Amino acid sequence: MRSRTRRRTGRFALSLLLAGIVSLTLVAPSGASPSPGADNPWLQRRIAALAHAGGEDENPQETLFAFGRAAEAGVPILDMDVQLSADDVPVVIHDDTVDRTTNGTGPVHSMTAAQLGALDAAYWFSADCATCHDRPASGYLYRGVRTGAVPPPAGSTADDFGVPTLEQVFERFPHAYFSIEIKDDAADVTLLAQKTADLIHSHGLAARVVVSSFGGPGMPAFRKAAPDVATSATLDEVEDFFLSNTVPRDAQVLDVPPFYDLNGTKITVVSPDFVERAHEAGLAVWVWMDSKSEQNVDFYQKLLEMGVDGLNVSRPAALMHLLGQRGDAWDPNAPPTTSTTTTTVPSETSGSSAPVARSVAATPSYTG
Repeated sequence: MRSRTRRRTGRFALSLLLAGIVSLTLVAPSGASPSPGADNPWLQRRIAALAHAGGEDENPQETLFAFGRAAEAGVPILDMDVQLSADDVPVVIHDDTVDRTTNGTGPVHSMTAAQLGALDAAYWFSADCATCHDRPASGYLYRGVRTGAVPPPAGSTADDFGVPTLEQVFERFPHAYFSIEIKDDAADVTLLAQKTADLIHSHGLAARVVVSSFGGPGMPAFRKAAPDVATSATLDEVEDFFLSNTVPRDAQVLDVPPFYDLNGTKITVVSPDFVERAHEAGLAVWVWMDSKSEQNVDFYQKLLEMGVDGLNVSRPAALMHLLGQRGDAWDPNAPPTTSTTTTTVPSETSGSSAPVARSVAATPSYTG
C-alpha cells in the first residue's frame, strides 16, 4: 500500500515528546480572531468520507476509473495529489516519477500531459498489495486496459486507466468534492499552486475543495492565489497546534495521521482530547491512514468514536458501508452556526486554569 507519510522534521518529533507538559491554552496568531474557524463549513460537513488516491486498495490509484468507482460507492470527497507536467499542466499522480504506478519510467516533469495520459497507470495495481512489483502477471487485474491489450471493464474506457489531468477529473465529476495535495516535490511547486488555483476557480469549485501542501512554498503560494478556498494546516502549523495549541490563521482542517512513529515508538496523535481541542479552535479533523493495519472497519470505527470529522481511506467502499450502518450522513449543505463560549482550560505545567473566550462553530453532537 502507498504510504502517505509526510516529510516530518525533528521538530515535530520533539513536539510529540513535549506534548504532555505544555499548556493547553489556545493561542491565536497575533492580530487574528481567537477562533479563525468560527464559520468553518467543514465542521458541519461530516462525516467526510474521502477516497484516498481514489481508494488505492480497491482500484488503481488516482485513475479516472478509481475515482468513478469511489463515486459509485457514494464517497463524497475524492482525494488526489497533483504534480506538474513538462507542459505545465497539473496532473493527478502522487510520485514525482512514474515508475511505481505505470509502465513508464522517468520524472513526471519530463513528460507532457498527453504522454502521461498515454501511460498504463494500472500496470502495477494488484488487489492484495496496491502497487507491489513482485506478483505474477496474472495478479495485475487491469494491466493492458490502457494500451488496448485487454478490454476495459463495463462502463469504462481505456482512457480511464491513464494518468489524468486535474481538469479531466473536474470535468468527469462536476458534482464531487475534492481534497487536493499540491506535492512539495513538484518541479515548480509555486507554478503548480497557481495553476491548481486557476483550475479550481475556472470550474467554480472554490466552496467544494480543500487543498493541502505540507512543505515548501506550495501552501503560501496557493493561499495567496486562492484565499477563498479552504486549506488544511501545513506541517509546521500542525506541529504548533500539537505543541502549544497555536491556532493556524488560514487553515480550516487539521489533516493528520493517527500515530507518529518516532524511532520505532508509536506515539498517538489523534485522541479524543486532540479532537476536542481542534473543535474548540474551529478546526475540522481529517485522519489519513499511514499503514495497512489501519485500513479496516474496526479501526475506522474507533476513530469515528473519537469524533473525528473525516476519514481519508484506501478502502472507501468499506467505509461507506460502515457509515451506512451507523447512520452517519454527509451533509454538504449544513450551515455553520456560531456561538461564543468561555472555556476554562487547565495548564498541565502550573495546575492553574485560564479562561479562554472562543467564538466556536457549533458542531453536531456525536455519540459514536
